[in-house]
Amino acid sequence: MAPLAPDGFEIALGLLTLAHTVLVLVVVVQVLRGRSRVPHGLLGVLALLLVPVAGPLLVLTWQGRVERHDARSAQVDR
Repeated sequence: MAPLAPDGFEIALGLLTLAHTVLVLVVVVQVLRGRSRVPHGLLGVLALLLVPVAGPLLVLTWQGRVERHDARSAQVDR
């Protein structure tokens, strides 16, 4: 009979799933509090939910990139 312990792939997949879930929750809390926005509407929501770990990280860093871009364009306009 085979042992019931998970192998390395199952452990890695579980950790990836846990990290993705936590990051999605962080993004949802940030959006609900008004501190960030999901970029590109439906495409941003799909990236948030369907791209493991990278999707939520992109959404979390999006607002900072937009603010830096706006600040640069405001300095150029002066």
